[in-house]
Amino acid sequence: RSEGMRIRFALTDASGAPAQHKAAKDGLEVYTTRHDTIFGMSFCAIAADHPLARALSEDNAEIAAFRASCEQSGTTEEALEKAEKRGMPTGLFAVHPFDKTRKVPVYIANFVLMGYGTGAIFGCPAHDQRDLDFARKYELPVYPVVAAKDSA
Repeated sequence: RSEGMRIRFALTDASGAPAQHKAAKDGLEVYTTRHDTIFGMSFCAIAADHPLARALSEDNAEIAAFRASCEQSGTTEEALEKAEKRGMPTGLFAVHPFDKTRKVPVYIANFVLMGYGTGAIFGCPAHDQRDLDFARKYELPVYPVVAAKDSA
């Protein structure tokens, strides 16, 4: 079991208005073991079987099909480690808790496990290889925020 913390993000639509979907009203709670990298966040991702992903798929056939494809490819940690990192934008954006002007896209991603933490993460590509692979594929920014002691 890993030690970490939960962080709740408010969710908006693309215009910046509060998200209207009933499942998004309470925001998105993510689990992290690296809260020190939050300023390097460039996306949030939820598991294919996360309650928000399930709710969004009820009225979005594209999301439903993506969720089904994720379930077919396996959800064990070993299977996900070897699989190509894939994601689908939800149309929702997470508001950075310390900089309300920063909003990052929320994806459904095949490499996020529902059984780990909250089934939701914030992606920090500069400090996590899986997040970096995902960010490169979807052309998301990379913000380094933690430097080695001798790199100053």
